[in-house]
Amino acid sequence: FQQVDVQGRSSAMCRLRLRDCLGEVIRSLGDRLPADRVAVEIDCAADLEIEGNARDWASVFINLIDNSLQHGFTGRERGIIAIHVARDAKQLRVDYRDDGVGMATDVQARVFDPFFTTDLQHGMGLGMHLVYNLITHRMGGSINCESPPAGGVHFHIECPP
Repeated sequence: FQQVDVQGRSSAMCRLRLRDCLGEVIRSLGDRLPADRVAVEIDCAADLEIEGNARDWASVFINLIDNSLQHGFTGRERGIIAIHVARDAKQLRVDYRDDGVGMATDVQARVFDPFFTTDLQHGMGLGMHLVYNLITHRMGGSINCESPPAGGVHFHIECPP
């Protein structure tokens, strides 16, 4: 519960390269992210630096990837995760997509709600709530979710650089 409560907690800010952070997250997932089953495509300049907290960004990416693995790719042999990161003077933009089964409209509407889960066997429903809190409260940004009828999911994140 303390992880979900991001307000009031100190945040060790530093210059970090998001491409390196993503690489560390993917390495840390190890066998949970089998390369022969899940392709991860990262479009992020190697020298893109932001002022931020590496642990916060790692939590965001781990929860997004875990959701794709647990929900999006259920019953599928293969899947693709594509992460596009871009920055200009005003915004950092992160587009996270997978080609999984997608979300029903009612699930999409509640994806950031605390304790909401479609799989009580494997979680408490706090991962995406944590992501929402980190992005909106800690980073001062926004996040939204789209799931087109053809399947897959798209999370669009914007934060001050």
